[in-house]
Amino acid sequence: MTTGSECVVLKLGGCLEMDNLREMSERFLAALTEGGPIVLDGSALERIDGAGMQLLLALARTAGQEGVGIEWRQPSRCLLEAAELMGLEKDLRLEADGR
Repeated sequence: MTTGSECVVLKLGGCLEMDNLREMSERFLAALTEGGPIVLDGSALERIDGAGMQLLLALARTAGQEGVGIEWRQPSRCLLEAAELMGLEKDLRLEADGR
C-alpha cells in the first residue's frame, strides 16, 4: 500500500485468490480508514477467483457507503474478463475506468 498526498494506492499483485485474501483484506481496511480516494492498481493481476472478486466487491460497496472514492489503474485483462463474466463491471466501477 502506497500513501500519496491525496490518495492511497493498493497494488493487487499477481494473484487474488482464497489463499491470500486475509492480507489483502487487511490492506483494504487500512486504506478505507485513511479516508481519501483509493486507487486500485490491477496491472499485475493474472489470477483471480470468486472469493477475490467478492473481496473487491465488498471493498467497492463499503467505500461507496463511506463516501470514499475508488479508481482503477490499469486493470488487467484477467480482472476485466472476470468482472464481465460475473456481470460486476458496474459494481466494481470498471465501466468508465477500465476500458
